[in-house]
Amino acid sequence: MLVDLTSKNVTPRDILSTLKEQDENNVSTLKTGKSFALNNISNELENLFFIHPRSLDIWRAFPHVLIVDIMYKTNKYDLPFVQIVGVTSINKTFSISFAFIINKKEDNYNWALTCLKLTLEECMYPHVIVTDRELALMNACQQVFPDATRLLCRWHITENIKKHYRQSIKSQHEWDSFCVLKYLDQVWLSKYKEMFVSVWIDRHLNFGERTTNRVESQHAKLKKYLCAKNSSLDKFVGCIDQIVKYQLTSIYESFEKSRIILKHRHSLPCFRLLQGFVALEALDILEEELQRSSRHQLDSSNCGCKLRHSCGLPCACMLSVYLNSGKCIQLDSIDVFWRKLDLSLMVFFTEHHTYFSQLSMVFFTEIPYLRFTLFHGSTMDLSVNSSLVTE
Repeated sequence: MLVDLTSKNVTPRDILSTLKEQDENNVSTLKTGKSFALNNISNELENLFFIHPRSLDIWRAFPHVLIVDIMYKTNKYDLPFVQIVGVTSINKTFSISFAFIINKKEDNYNWALTCLKLTLEECMYPHVIVTDRELALMNACQQVFPDATRLLCRWHITENIKKHYRQSIKSQHEWDSFCVLKYLDQVWLSKYKEMFVSVWIDRHLNFGERTTNRVESQHAKLKKYLCAKNSSLDKFVGCIDQIVKYQLTSIYESFEKSRIILKHRHSLPCFRLLQGFVALEALDILEEELQRSSRHQLDSSNCGCKLRHSCGLPCACMLSVYLNSGKCIQLDSIDVFWRKLDLSLMVFFTEHHTYFSQLSMVFFTEIPYLRFTLFHGSTMDLSVNSSLVTE
């Protein structure tokens, strides 16, 4: 049903209403930062989705990228834990949302991603989603966010190849032989080349995100905070609250650096209009592209324009025009992603319309008192635990 409604461009709010009409146990809401699903027979909590209010502040400013991965053996309920992160213009990773799911079936991934989608207006949907080759998750991403470019993590692909061949191949010559190339073609290139090979993925905006390393790093950080493999929901909520608040502080500090710091390598005449208005990371990328243009004498005939298509920044051939003419790089030639140095609501400009999100603030507000069997036998008062992160 979700796929059908999405394909017909039904709004998230109307999708939610329809789903609730079909399932009386669906308690998802657009007004709170958590959603959950109960088993129809046992009344056990099977899926739990939640989002920190500060995370939503960041994501509504930087909705461009979703990176999704699953964490295991971290909670007393023995459930897969879904973590979704994003990235800011100043190259800072931030947590977007979290979910406990009963198993790794497509329906549960679909449910978690739909909960996320229902917190947003259409103009805020992501441009790119990066995952590993978890087929159920990949399918769910396609169904819930059909317009987003989907990429596969290159690091996971490399590790998969090593796992299948390193133990059986004894020499480098054998490693480079035809059998490996055949495996790459049959297992990866023929099916997924558009999702990880540069010549395809760099035709679309991806802002340099090609792996799930960011979310893997957040897994490691959360495990360090939890300090145990059988943590309770209370412990998860408290640790996530600390992590998100730290992320927010770090992001604000980086914004300020981009506004006031001038690196020596950025003191080029053509950068004059960008200084203080564009993320330092974008200026670093442009400076490297200038060097590439100088080394290889690139112009429109041999540039490839990779940087313009994949990152929304002037590529080598465009930069050479600025240099040869003595003009400054114009601010409007930089994608709005790199010009965001605050957490104000992202505005998307299209050919015909300007979209402003009317997103309501999502808080971890207390819900009415509700006691039920939690996951596999434990009981809890959700209203009491949710107050741990009430603003």
